[in-house]
Amino acid sequence: LGYLSPRDCAVACAIIATENPCFNPSSLTNVRLYSQHGTYYLRGFSDTKRITLSVSKPRAQERKVSTLPPLSIRIVRDVIRCTSMPRARLLYKRKSGWRKLFLNSRRNQIGSSPGFSCTLGQYTGLSFYDIYEKELEDVGIIVDMVSLFRIRCTQGILEFLRKGSIQAVADLLGNSLQVVR
Repeated sequence: LGYLSPRDCAVACAIIATENPCFNPSSLTNVRLYSQHGTYYLRGFSDTKRITLSVSKPRAQERKVSTLPPLSIRIVRDVIRCTSMPRARLLYKRKSGWRKLFLNSRRNQIGSSPGFSCTLGQYTGLSFYDIYEKELEDVGIIVDMVSLFRIRCTQGILEFLRKGSIQAVADLLGNSLQVVR
Protein backbone atom coordinates (compact mmCIF):
# COMPACT_ATOMS: atom_id res chain seq x y z
CA LEU A 1 0.00 0.00 0.00
CA GLY A 2 3.01 2.27 0.20
CA TYR A 3 2.74 2.90 3.94
CA LEU A 4 5.17 1.77 6.61
CA SER A 5 4.02 -0.55 9.37
CA PRO A 6 5.22 -0.08 12.95
CA ARG A 7 7.53 -3.09 12.41
CA ASP A 8 9.02 -1.44 9.28
CA CYS A 9 9.80 1.67 11.31
CA ALA A 10 11.30 -0.39 14.14
CA VAL A 11 13.64 -2.25 11.78
CA ALA A 12 14.69 1.04 10.13
CA CYS A 13 15.41 2.45 13.61
CA ALA A 14 17.42 -0.64 14.53
CA ILE A 15 19.67 -0.19 11.49
CA ILE A 16 20.12 3.53 12.15
CA ALA A 17 20.79 2.85 15.87
CA THR A 18 23.45 0.29 14.98
CA GLU A 19 25.29 2.73 12.76
CA ASN A 20 24.64 5.87 14.86
CA PRO A 21 24.70 4.84 18.55
CA CYS A 22 24.94 8.48 19.65
CA PHE A 23 21.15 8.58 19.14
CA ASN A 24 19.36 7.15 22.15
CA PRO A 25 16.23 5.04 21.44
CA SER A 26 13.74 7.61 22.69
CA SER A 27 15.24 10.40 20.60
CA LEU A 28 15.54 8.19 17.54
CA THR A 29 11.93 6.99 17.57
CA ASN A 30 10.78 10.60 17.97
CA VAL A 31 13.15 12.18 15.45
CA ARG A 32 11.69 15.16 13.63
CA LEU A 33 12.54 16.07 10.06
CA TYR A 34 11.24 19.60 10.51
CA SER A 35 11.21 22.15 13.31
CA GLN A 36 8.05 24.05 14.25
CA HIS A 37 9.14 26.75 11.81
CA GLY A 38 9.68 24.31 8.93
CA THR A 39 13.48 24.14 9.23
CA TYR A 40 14.79 20.86 7.85
CA TYR A 41 16.91 18.94 10.40
CA LEU A 42 18.48 16.71 7.75
CA ARG A 43 21.49 18.49 6.24
CA GLY A 44 23.29 17.52 3.05
CA PHE A 45 26.69 18.73 1.93
CA SER A 46 27.19 18.29 -1.81
CA ASP A 47 30.94 19.00 -1.70
CA THR A 48 31.60 16.09 0.69
CA LYS A 49 28.50 13.99 -0.09
CA ARG A 50 27.77 13.85 3.63
CA ILE A 51 24.36 13.95 5.23
CA THR A 52 23.89 14.76 8.89
CA LEU A 53 20.86 14.14 11.04
CA SER A 54 20.20 15.75 14.39
CA VAL A 55 17.86 14.53 17.09
CA SER A 56 16.52 16.26 20.16
CA LYS A 57 17.55 15.16 23.65
CA PRO A 58 14.98 17.03 25.78
CA ARG A 59 16.32 15.96 29.17
CA ALA A 60 19.81 17.21 28.25
CA GLN A 61 18.29 20.22 26.44
CA GLU A 62 20.48 19.69 23.38
CA ARG A 63 20.58 18.12 19.93
CA LYS A 64 22.82 15.19 19.01
CA VAL A 65 24.22 15.29 15.48
CA SER A 66 25.62 12.38 13.49
CA THR A 67 27.06 12.13 10.01
CA LEU A 68 25.13 9.25 8.51
CA PRO A 69 26.95 6.28 6.96
CA PRO A 70 25.75 5.16 3.49
CA LEU A 71 23.29 2.52 4.75
CA SER A 72 21.69 4.98 7.20
CA ILE A 73 21.39 7.54 4.40
CA ARG A 74 19.61 4.96 2.27
CA ILE A 75 17.27 4.00 5.13
CA VAL A 76 16.40 7.65 5.91
CA ARG A 77 15.78 8.39 2.23
CA ASP A 78 13.56 5.31 1.89
CA VAL A 79 11.59 6.25 5.00
CA ILE A 80 11.09 9.80 3.71
CA ARG A 81 9.95 8.46 0.34
CA CYS A 82 7.56 5.92 1.92
CA THR A 83 6.06 8.52 4.23
CA SER A 84 5.52 11.27 1.68
CA MET A 85 1.79 10.52 1.19
CA PRO A 86 0.90 10.27 4.90
CA ARG A 87 3.08 13.33 5.60
CA ALA A 88 1.18 15.37 2.98
CA ARG A 89 -2.12 14.14 4.40
CA LEU A 90 -1.17 15.09 7.97
CA LEU A 91 0.09 18.48 6.83
CA TYR A 92 -3.15 19.10 4.94
CA LYS A 93 -5.15 18.22 8.07
CA ARG A 94 -2.86 20.47 10.15
CA LYS A 95 -1.73 17.61 12.42
CA SER A 96 1.62 18.19 14.13
CA GLY A 97 2.84 14.64 13.47
CA TRP A 98 3.78 15.53 9.88
CA ARG A 99 7.18 16.76 11.12
CA LYS A 100 8.27 13.32 12.40
CA LEU A 101 10.51 11.06 10.32
CA PHE A 102 8.75 7.83 11.27
CA LEU A 103 5.10 7.82 10.25
CA ASN A 104 3.37 4.47 10.25
CA SER A 105 0.07 2.93 9.40
CA ARG A 106 -1.94 1.05 12.00
CA ARG A 107 -5.41 -0.41 11.88
CA ASN A 108 -7.38 2.83 12.13
CA GLN A 109 -4.71 5.50 12.10
CA ILE A 110 -1.83 6.90 10.11
CA GLY A 111 0.68 9.07 11.91
CA SER A 112 3.53 9.07 14.38
CA SER A 113 3.61 6.68 17.28
CA PRO A 114 6.96 6.34 19.09
CA GLY A 115 5.84 3.03 20.65
CA PHE A 116 6.61 1.22 17.40
CA SER A 117 10.00 0.11 18.69
CA CYS A 118 8.31 -2.63 20.77
CA THR A 119 7.58 -4.47 17.52
CA LEU A 120 11.22 -5.60 17.40
CA GLY A 121 10.84 -8.08 20.25
CA GLN A 122 7.98 -8.66 22.61
CA TYR A 123 4.80 -7.49 20.96
CA THR A 124 1.19 -8.65 20.99
CA GLY A 125 1.17 -8.75 17.18
CA LEU A 126 3.74 -10.29 14.86
CA SER A 127 7.14 -8.93 15.89
CA PHE A 128 10.41 -8.86 13.98
CA TYR A 129 11.69 -11.50 16.40
CA ASP A 130 8.70 -13.74 15.67
CA ILE A 131 9.49 -13.64 11.96
CA TYR A 132 13.17 -14.58 12.40
CA GLU A 133 12.93 -16.54 15.66
CA LYS A 134 14.66 -19.72 14.46
CA GLU A 135 17.52 -17.87 12.75
CA LEU A 136 18.06 -15.60 15.77
CA GLU A 137 17.93 -18.46 18.30
CA ASP A 138 20.40 -20.45 16.16
CA VAL A 139 22.99 -17.72 16.79
CA GLY A 140 22.12 -17.34 20.48
CA ILE A 141 19.84 -14.29 20.35
CA ILE A 142 16.80 -14.50 22.60
CA VAL A 143 13.77 -12.20 22.50
CA ASP A 144 14.95 -10.08 25.46
CA MET A 145 18.05 -9.09 23.47
CA VAL A 146 16.09 -7.44 20.66
CA SER A 147 15.49 -3.78 21.50
CA LEU A 148 16.87 -0.42 20.44
CA PHE A 149 18.33 0.06 23.92
CA ARG A 150 20.24 -3.24 23.74
CA ILE A 151 21.45 -2.52 20.21
CA ARG A 152 22.90 0.79 21.41
CA CYS A 153 24.50 -0.84 24.47
CA THR A 154 26.03 -3.54 22.27
CA GLN A 155 27.64 -0.88 20.09
CA GLY A 156 29.15 0.66 23.23
CA ILE A 157 30.52 -2.70 24.39
CA LEU A 158 31.98 -3.42 20.94
CA GLU A 159 33.69 0.00 20.97
CA PHE A 160 35.19 -0.78 24.39
CA LEU A 161 36.46 -4.14 23.11
CA ARG A 162 37.95 -2.45 20.01
CA LYS A 163 39.63 0.47 21.79
CA GLY A 164 39.79 -0.56 25.48
CA SER A 165 38.72 2.90 26.56
CA ILE A 166 35.69 4.16 28.48
CA GLN A 167 36.31 7.58 26.89
CA ALA A 168 35.96 6.05 23.41
CA VAL A 169 32.61 4.56 24.46
CA ALA A 170 31.47 7.92 25.88
CA ASP A 171 32.45 9.64 22.63
CA LEU A 172 30.64 7.05 20.50
CA LEU A 173 27.43 7.16 22.55
CA GLY A 174 27.56 10.92 23.11
CA ASN A 175 27.46 10.45 26.88
CA SER A 176 29.64 11.56 29.76
CA LEU A 177 32.16 9.21 31.36
CA GLN A 178 29.96 9.06 34.47
CA VAL A 179 26.91 7.86 32.46
CA VAL A 180 28.98 5.27 30.57
CA ARG A 181 30.45 3.84 33.78
